[in-house]
Amino acid sequence: MNGIKILLYHSVGDIDPRDNLGIRVAKEDFYRQMRFLKEDGYSVCTLKDAVEKIEKKISLREKATVITFDDGYKDNILNASPIIEGFSFPATFFVTVNYIGAVKTSPKRDWQSWECMDWDDLKELLKRGHNIGSHGVRHVDLCGLTAKERKEELKLSKKSLESALDEEIDFLSYPYGSFDDELTRLARETGYKAACTVAGGVNGWGADPFRLKRIEIVREDTKKSFKDKLEDIYDR
Repeated sequence: MNGIKILLYHSVGDIDPRDNLGIRVAKEDFYRQMRFLKEDGYSVCTLKDAVEKIEKKISLREKATVITFDDGYKDNILNASPIIEGFSFPATFFVTVNYIGAVKTSPKRDWQSWECMDWDDLKELLKRGHNIGSHGVRHVDLCGLTAKERKEELKLSKKSLESALDEEIDFLSYPYGSFDDELTRLARETGYKAACTVAGGVNGWGADPFRLKRIEIVREDTKKSFKDKLEDIYDR
């Protein structure tokens, strides 16, 4: 299918054998995936460019691709960004405001912690030519909130990021990929220009910019499955 494919990552780093979440991709696998994009002729563009092409129905290259990350983990700047930049690719990093500078832990997984990027990290990514987007304030399912609470989450996350980074925040990634008609309307009214979901697929002409589909890449993806996802085999 001709259209823009938006890749979704969370974490890139060393794999702990006890980790069964699957959202962390090994550094060597991530490198091979980026090299595949480069060598196979994929055109990696910014999310801003992708949305503009979709909305204005600008000719879409068959291999137009966007790279995104959710949550804002520290390994995004330590491990992922140097690899991305080595191939001259841009990326968009969706961050959760309350995670910034924090270390996430779980009582059920006391052996594991997830360090998150701080404000200086985010500013550095901007300097390197990447984009920062909102992933909410608390990383809660926005569909489980009242209309008032939804508005507060959308507005506060946008305002907090813009104030600290001195950068307009145009893009949103729905926490847990959860959204509905009201949420897309509120996101638009709050001033976002587009929002990403976790629904798989390709974004062609006429795609709703507030329901952008993404292709999630996980630890278990092999060279073949990564290629298959990009070539839409899983969407047919």
